[in-house]
Amino acid sequence: MIEIARVIDARDGGTARHSRVVARYAELTARELNLPPDVVEDIRLAGLLHDVGKTAIPERILAKPGPLTDLEWLEMRRHPWIAVELLEDAGMDQIREWIYCHHERPDGSGYPRGLSGDEIPLEARILAEAGA
Repeated sequence: MIEIARVIDARDGGTARHSRVVARYAELTARELNLPPDVVEDIRLAGLLHDVGKTAIPERILAKPGPLTDLEWLEMRRHPWIAVELLEDAGMDQIREWIYCHHERPDGSGYPRGLSGDEIPLEARILAEAGA
């Protein structure tokens, strides 16, 4: 999986090593919360894969030096759904759900579903904080 993280990071130069850093912070947070070892490992893996959907986002958007237009932002916001599709046959349904929800926000202002508070899986909230 570390190779996939390298592909993700290479594709989005502005976030060099980002996936590995998110994985490490997510793992440490899960351990601090005394989550079971298998869940800690799944959260670490989700951290590595959380931006895999960005591999399908056009380079002109990923590498754009200035602010994104509304249309570019809509395209960028597709990356959680793309990740879900890319990982469909990987046997990681739970991890896919956490990745799908990692841009949700406690106040409901996130995406893709606009979930709020406890509607957001704890593991997705861990990923969001680890990536902040």
